[in-house]
Amino acid sequence: MALIINCPNCSSEYVKRLRRITIYERLLGFFYIYPFCCQLCDRTFRIFQPGIRYARVDEDRREHHRIRVDFPVRLTNAAIQREGQAADLSMSGCTVRLDSVLPLANLVSLEFQVPGETSPLTVKAAIVRNSAQDRIGLEFLRFQGDERQRLRRVIRDLMDRADPSIISSIP
Repeated sequence: MALIINCPNCSSEYVKRLRRITIYERLLGFFYIYPFCCQLCDRTFRIFQPGIRYARVDEDRREHHRIRVDFPVRLTNAAIQREGQAADLSMSGCTVRLDSVLPLANLVSLEFQVPGETSPLTVKAAIVRNSAQDRIGLEFLRFQGDERQRLRRVIRDLMDRADPSIISSIP
């Protein structure tokens, strides 16, 4: 029987176990205390799980699961304005398919046109963390107003009606 873990901050059941990195966290693991992160509110917390041991998996170091999406996106800054498609989305970033690459560490703002939403969801500042010939990885840095809450609501809606195959923690 799987143990359902809820976030102590927002009561969401969309939590992910984090890697134990520090010596202190590894020591706590010997006592069955493991770190988790809420996928919606970013709260990190620890849970005591007596008798449960987790196998170490190194494929992915992301703190947030990515959800596969297909949203139109507009990227802008002082020098560029590009159109693309968001391929996946999380509270901390996204992957965007573009016809051209952008330099690493480039700062952009972006607008997502979420189906069913009247106005685009806006991220005021995002940084290019990786770039390939047809896609870029962005990390969200700053939101304006209540846009972070809107993103949280969109992700919660996507997760609530998602087929588990569209939720990915693998890049």
